[in-house]
Amino acid sequence: MSTQEQPESASSAYMASKDEGQPISQTVLKAVAELSNRAVIPTDSTTPLPPLYEAIDPDALNTICQRATDDTEITITFTYCGYEVSVENGDEIIVCEKSR
Repeated sequence: MSTQEQPESASSAYMASKDEGQPISQTVLKAVAELSNRAVIPTDSTTPLPPLYEAIDPDALNTICQRATDDTEITITFTYCGYEVSVENGDEIIVCEKSR
């Protein structure tokens, strides 16, 4: 991910920008994996994330975000793996622990 940070106001929030040429769905997976200390791809020593399609259609997410321009403002918010994920303007991601 090209940029990432944890906002001061929320210790369990994570912000990231997608890499050029990378689908936004991959950036979402990487961000949630980083915040949750889980793996995108399972290994013997890590617990994998569930498939993204259980929360949102990754192809639809990628298509909508690819069509976002500087003149449009879009926000897509969904719950994935116990986190609230917001994709803003097609390339910015904010992942926050879902309030119970």
